[in-house]
Amino acid sequence: MTKPGLSNAWWTVDLGSVVTVAGVVVKARSDCAQGCFTDLAGAQILLGSEPWTSAASLPAFTPCGVVPSKLVPGARAAVTCAAPTPARYVAVYLPKAATALALCEVDVVTA
Repeated sequence: MTKPGLSNAWWTVDLGSVVTVAGVVVKARSDCAQGCFTDLAGAQILLGSEPWTSAASLPAFTPCGVVPSKLVPGARAAVTCAAPTPARYVAVYLPKAATALALCEVDVVTA
């Protein structure tokens, strides 16, 4: 979980090598204070070949999709990319003010 009260919270992972990403499954935390899981609604799943360092990295990343709605604690949301995309880095970016990004699990689905 990122620090509460941040604007444009994000999380990223280096997959170690380029893989073809078909989608991403995110799981909401179930062990945090009531309400933290709602912040996943609108989170953008982004794919890139360079490390994500901040919201300034957005233009260099390819959108995969968006977490469509509020998740209940422990629920999963599958985001399928419009087309399989080669990427080494996956970022989950939440373009909201004064929030936190609370993830339990992120699974990258390869093509």
